[in-house]
Amino acid sequence: MTIDAHLGLKGRRILIVESEVALGPMLQDALEHEGAETIIVRDPYSANGEAQLKRYAVCAAIVNGVHRGMAKGLSVPALLYGGDMPVPARADAIIRELKAMLANTA
Repeated sequence: MTIDAHLGLKGRRILIVESEVALGPMLQDALEHEGAETIIVRDPYSANGEAQLKRYAVCAAIVNGVHRGMAKGLSVPALLYGGDMPVPARADAIIRELKAMLANTA
């Protein structure tokens, strides 16, 4: 395990793809509380959303399952949640699974 895995989310830039107005800010707050920097994209299919996806270098993404098609095009590990995904659309569950995913990819 590398030093980065021991740091958890501190100092990491995480992409959030979430079109649900209430959940996006909760995820952002939870990630920033853990020391991560966040980029939220609410509509990844709009011109602005596509520009945001290309503008920032991130180490991982958390993506609402309704956007699973666009997640396949990302060049970083992506955690899918909500809907019929195994990870429920709850900030605590998403953060826990994201930490585990990053620890396993380090």
